[in-house]
Amino acid sequence: SSAKLTLSQPPTTQQLLVGHVLRGIAYGNGVYLAVGGSHQMWNKSLMLLSKDGTQWTPVDQNFNGHLVDVAYGNGLFVVISDNREAWTSTDGNTWTASPLKFQGDLQGITYGQKTFVLYGSSNHLMSSQDGKSWSNHSLQKVTQARVNFSNNRFFGSTIQNLCQNQGSCNTYSLLHSHQGKKWAILNPSEQPRLVRGFHSHQDKFVVLQPKQIYL
Repeated sequence: SSAKLTLSQPPTTQQLLVGHVLRGIAYGNGVYLAVGGSHQMWNKSLMLLSKDGTQWTPVDQNFNGHLVDVAYGNGLFVVISDNREAWTSTDGNTWTASPLKFQGDLQGITYGQKTFVLYGSSNHLMSSQDGKSWSNHSLQKVTQARVNFSNNRFFGSTIQNLCQNQGSCNTYSLLHSHQGKKWAILNPSEQPRLVRGFHSHQDKFVVLQPKQIYL
């Protein structure tokens, strides 16, 4: 018989999450870090720290907005906020902010190849090796992207408007990049249209469409 996965919610987490929502989690340097914000107040953030995943402690820091996502790499946590700021920390307790010149809403951040890559609702990405100095990278005709890192490459699920000003004819595509800077469509003649989500592991893809699953 197959093993069953049982999940439980620690009482301390239930209390801390009243009126809040969590949007991202990462593990590094011996601690878990979860981030989010308030349901009612746009400028009220929430950050929780835990060594075992059971006992959680809120981090006392004014982040000036909701925390969108968090990534860990090369000894560093990087958290992005909807106030277009990147916050860095080595231990999850002491944080330093850097402004982000990002056009659009921030949606997530990932780490790979010694590089942090953040993405959102615009046609460009940003990359950084230290979480403080960021570079912009434009994606042609792409209006939205989601990125993760797997098997030594960055992969992105994107929405592209191939008709430009001739009406709405969006298509969903997969992109890939080795350094998070220059991107190319992944096997454009073979991939299905309307990609809604995907996951990759050791060169195997599971791709979701509204009513289909592709391998």
